Order: sequence, then structure tokens, then C-alpha cells
Amino acid sequence: MLLIGADKFDHLDDLPAARTNVDRLVKVFTGEVWDLAPAHCTPLLNPATSYAVESAVDQALNDGDTVLLYYVGHGVVEDENHGLCLALPQSKANFYNSTAVPYKWIQRRVARATASRVIVILDCCFSARAMQAGSTPSSNVAALADGQGVEGIYLMAAAAENAVALAPPGAQFTAFTGAWIDVLTRGVPNGPPYLTLDTVFDTLKTSLTGAGMPVPVPLDRNQLGRVPFCRNLAHTPVRTDLSLLQESEEEEPAEHEIRHLAEQLSIMRRAERWEEYRQLVRELADTQVSAHKQAELISVLEEDTRDPAHDMAHDLASAIGTHKQYQLLPDVVLALDRADVESWNVLLRAAGRGYHTAVLDWLADSLPEARYGGAMYHLFYGAAGHEATALWAHAQWSLFQRNKGMMASFLKETADQQTIERLATCVIKLRANDYDGRQFHSTLIDAVATRRPALDVVALVGALKQLQGEGSEDADALVRSAAAHREVDEAPDFVGALRGARMEAEAARALGVMAVDTKVPDRTEAFRAAGQDEDADEIIRLLGRHGAPDIFVMALQEFERRDLPQERQRLMRSVHGWRRRARLARPMRRAGLQDYWLTAMWPRRR
Repeated sequence: MLLIGADKFDHLDDLPAARTNVDRLVKVFTGEVWDLAPAHCTPLLNPATSYAVESAVDQALNDGDTVLLYYVGHGVVEDENHGLCLALPQSKANFYNSTAVPYKWIQRRVARATASRVIVILDCCFSARAMQAGSTPSSNVAALADGQGVEGIYLMAAAAENAVALAPPGAQFTAFTGAWIDVLTRGVPNGPPYLTLDTVFDTLKTSLTGAGMPVPVPLDRNQLGRVPFCRNLAHTPVRTDLSLLQESEEEEPAEHEIRHLAEQLSIMRRAERWEEYRQLVRELADTQVSAHKQAELISVLEEDTRDPAHDMAHDLASAIGTHKQYQLLPDVVLALDRADVESWNVLLRAAGRGYHTAVLDWLADSLPEARYGGAMYHLFYGAAGHEATALWAHAQWSLFQRNKGMMASFLKETADQQTIERLATCVIKLRANDYDGRQFHSTLIDAVATRRPALDVVALVGALKQLQGEGSEDADALVRSAAAHREVDEAPDFVGALRGARMEAEAARALGVMAVDTKVPDRTEAFRAAGQDEDADEIIRLLGRHGAPDIFVMALQEFERRDLPQERQRLMRSVHGWRRRARLARPMRRAGLQDYWLTAMWPRRR
């Protein structure tokens, strides 16, 4: 907010009320009306040059999302184009272009602003000429935002194009600003909780017209005048009695009561009155408010397709899931289920982050079979990675009993979406379970090993080692699963990532797993294509020394089929010890490879 005032002039009449205008407005906006921090409400009195004004305006327009610019002083008419100029202390007739601030300069600054909403208040003579600040009379306030991100502009002028603004002799404030301050500080009796710019202007116009003062002029772009501008200090809050929403045998609250609450939430959110908004949401999530009435309010909020309305529905559902006593939570879930609103999953996920396992038993007894699985899914999602170990264990067991396929599907989604830290917690908690559902532990590890990027898998290996120690069984299982199940062309990246993380033992273990299945020829080719010849040689060496005879023979035949004599020779030379040679003799003879067996493996007997 920038408040510009000029009260002393070298060549024009002084305007003492300009200073008191600015001083009072600073107190209004940093106090009872907006509670702005002083750093965000800048007074600029008697600027010495037009550059000082232009630079201050530019800084204000690029320092916030909503900006208010105010000027009080003499309005003078430009020498050539008869546009509005804002007078400064040294302004002089016939030299206004150089000694005052042409309003079109401010217009250009607004056009380049990063602010989304701009409010301009001009308390000076001829101020409505600002609405024709362009090069032609037809240009108007809409031109202020051409090509830029300014969504809405509201200009309020104290006087028409050819009218003077008045400062009554001896008055503390100018006529226009005094009436404006009166509306801001006294409010509008019987008005809404928050005043829009349109409401402020209408009240201001009525007051000034009744006092015989110049009639102000507004101009609005993109209906900014309908957006809440400030609190109505004359408004006495009429809050719906929340006791009507409590469990009782009495008459149900009328629909308009529910909708009134929804409107209150909407007003608070649009006006960014976050403290009041959170307090009301918390009260509505209170244990004593009945479940079906909470569900009805959420349903009303979801009827509004605007994003903020859905946000409010989700905020309330999340608060209920967090604060409602777990014995009462199934009633809310059932009510939301009957109302068929999407926010029930938000509520369940919030509940999953901290509720006792008893909530699952209540849901198991209350929900139909077809809905129980979905409820468990969202509870489980909320519990994932949370410290509620008992809930995690109970949820996975309940889901295992009722819907094994959904549990496996959820674990795969967990593998895709959760952070490394949460995944580590999930893996450890699943291993700790004594249920038959231990297989879910392997499901999660395999899902992470095959679905996450190599660097993520390596990061999870490191996290598990940090939590469980160097001998982490889960880290070992993850390395082995990734080595066995990742695509062949991903194997070099995975081993390279392990080496990059200085996990040489894990890299060696991964190569060992890769050396004992039927993909050896493909993997060695992939490693050599990636320039990792040593890893390819190590896979061949491990296959020759420890691989199953059938895998060894298959690899030998595949190397021959691909005409890779060097790979074949490396594999043959990797066989050591007479026991190993003897074990390979029969499968090689069955495959018609006895010549290789004699020449390469028993060269001295040839």
C-alpha cells in the first residue's frame, strides 16, 4: 500500500488536510481495518520529484498480490493532451508535464505490474480524467492491464473530469477522504460482515451527495468491486447456534442454517481471515456436532463447483477425521457414504494419521462389505509412514482378510508415491508384523525395486541401512529384488548408482544375483554397451564359478549363437576346480558341447 500526499506547494495553494489524510489512513490500515504490518503501508509526503513518485509506485506494484495506491493533493490538467497530472510541491502552471506526475506514467507502471489486483484512490480535482489517461479519450481503465497478469483494477475518483474536489476550510480531512475514513472506521450498519469496494463506494456516494459535496466516480475492471475489501466494523456477527447441529431429538436445523454456515466459511476464506476460518472449522468438527449434520454441511460445500468450495469441504472433512472421537467416526463415514460425497476419503486419510485401531473394528461392523475395502484403503493410506504402528498392522491385516487384491494394489501405489523416508518406515513396519500377511512385505519391496528409478531404490537401501544397521535384511532384500527383476537395460544404471553411493558390497551382491539367471547374455551385453566392462566380466566369472549348470550351458549356447567367441572363452576360463568341471560335464554332453568341455575345460588331457 502506497499513500501519497502533497500539502505544501511553491506555486499552488497549500492543502493542510492532505497530511492529516495520510496520517489517519496509515493508522486505519495498520490498525482496526486491515491490520497491515507498517512495512506494507508506506506514506510518501511531499515527494520532491516525479521520479520519487514513479519509483515508489513501481516498487509498490511489484511487492504484493493486492496493491492500493492513494493520492491526495492538487489535480491539474496536462498542458498538451489535457490529461490528469498529480501535483507536487514544485509544480507550476504551463510546466506541469515536467513538474507534476502525468497520470499516464502511473498507468504504464500498472500495466507492467506483477500484482494481480490494483486499487487506485484519487482525491484531487479532475481525478476522473484518470479514466482517460491514454492517448485517446476512449482509452479507459481496462487498458491498464493489457498484456499483463493484472486480473482486476478498481479506480475511485473524488471528482468528475471537470469538477473540483473540496477541502472545507478548517476541516481535519478533505471531503472525499473524510467520508471514506468514516465508512472504513464506522462501517455500514446492517451490512454484511465484509465490505466490498462497491459497497464502500455506494455508501460514500450517498454520504457526499447528501452533504452537497462533489460526486465521486468509480470504474471497475473484472468485477474487483465485488470482492471483499475490508471488515465491516458496524457488523454484529450473527453466528448460527452450533447447538442446533448437536445430537438431539429436537427439530432438525433448517437448510438455510446449514447454508448460512457454508456462506460464513466462504466469506472468511475469500477475505483471508484464516484465524476465524480455522476456528469455525474446528468448532464444526467438534465431537458434539452430529455426524449426519456434518455430512450435510460437507455436501452443501461440495455442491459449489468452485475450487475454494471444494477446499472448504476437504478442510472440514480433514478436521473431522482428526478431531472426532474414534467411537463416533464410523457414523460420519456412513453419513458421508450415504450422501455420496468425495470428501469421505479426505476424512479417512486424516483419521488414519492418528486414530486408535478400534476405529477399524467400528468400521468393520458398520460398513457394508463393498464399502469396507475402500474405507480401509484410505485409512491405510493415511497411516502409511506414520508412527501409528498398531494401526498400520491392524489395517493391513483387516484388508488382507477382506480384500487381498486391494491391499496388494495399495502397496504398489505406496511404492509409486511415498517419499523415501516413508517407504523405509513402511517396509520396517510390515516386517515387524506376525500376521500371515508378511507376504505384503515382499510385495512392497518388489514394487519399489521395479517401479522406482534406480537412484530412488539406492536411496531407500541407504535409508534402511541407516535405520536398521549395516546388516539390514530389508536393504539386502531390496538389492536382490532390484537386481533380479529390473529390466535388463536398467541393470547398469542400478549397479552404477550403488557404486556412486559407495555401496560396493551391495553392488557385488547385485552382480551375484544377475549372474545366476537366464538373462546373463543380455545383461553382459547391456553392461558392455554402457561401458561397464568390469561388471560384465564379473557376471561371467560368477556364472562360471557358481551358476547352475543348466544356466551355464544356456549362456554358452547363446554366446555361440550370437557369435561372441570372446564371451564364450571368458565363460569357459572362469570355471575352476575339478569338482566344478565334473558337475558341468553331463549337461554339456547332453547339449552337444563335449568338445568345449574337453578342449577348454580339460586342456591338459587333450
